[in-house]
Amino acid sequence: AVKKPDLAQPHFDRALRQFQAWTSLKLDTVPTLVLVNRAAMQELSEDLRKSDSPVSIRGLYSRQITTTRQLRFGITQKMETDVQERIYIVDHLHDAVFRTAVTHELMHDLLQEYFPRLETAPLWVQEGICQQAAAEYCRRRNYTDILYGIEHCTDPDYGDGYRYIKQMMGMGGWPALRRWMEAVDVDALPQEAPRSSP
Repeated sequence: AVKKPDLAQPHFDRALRQFQAWTSLKLDTVPTLVLVNRAAMQELSEDLRKSDSPVSIRGLYSRQITTTRQLRFGITQKMETDVQERIYIVDHLHDAVFRTAVTHELMHDLLQEYFPRLETAPLWVQEGICQQAAAEYCRRRNYTDILYGIEHCTDPDYGDGYRYIKQMMGMGGWPALRRWMEAVDVDALPQEAPRSSP
């Protein structure tokens, strides 16, 4: 189990390398890893969860932007923007589960950097894309138990969102997903994920 930050960082770095190899995209800034216990994660993710599915509470991506303005005689002289990105992961996860959760959260970061137009997309779209990245990680490493959990998740955003993205991608893999993210009409997407059975 991944219990301490010094043990977690190598797993995080490994997931990052494999994630960037899959997408062929390099993250400009890599979020800071923060290990938290389950109670803290539940509190952090309370507004996002629509069910008690464990998949939805293993990790969380946070991006906070602070803008500071320096004024002189009421006129802005200088503006500085500070961006803090963190990936929160529940501690004591099995190393394979940990890396899968990291992959999901790294996709949130990639969406911010490369596909900011999806920021206004419904939550199910974002979570479905991130679950697709996690599922791909599991397929490549034969993590069948974790993949089963992703594919059979009953949460409407994580489960139905994933199944919609998976069906849309078909056999096209990452290139098909990337084309869809670049071309989709965000305003035309339904607010709720189309229902599908696991």
